[in-house]
Amino acid sequence: MLEAYAGGWDGLVVVDVSNSLDFASFDELVVLAGSSAASEIQKKIPGGHRAEGLQHHVHRGPGQREGG
Repeated sequence: MLEAYAGGWDGLVVVDVSNSLDFASFDELVVLAGSSAASEIQKKIPGGHRAEGLQHHVHRGPGQREGG
């Protein structure tokens, strides 16, 4: 979808509601090595501003959590 609006992002705020959680195992995130879903989205919206719409945590057990 981002490609459909190529060149039309100048000054716009894009609310990122993507979730890179591995839904097969629910125990890790699926992102490109050395990158993040946020970085990949920002590359596709030059001139636009990305805002985080969801915050997720990977829970390991009571009192333990991984993620930001």
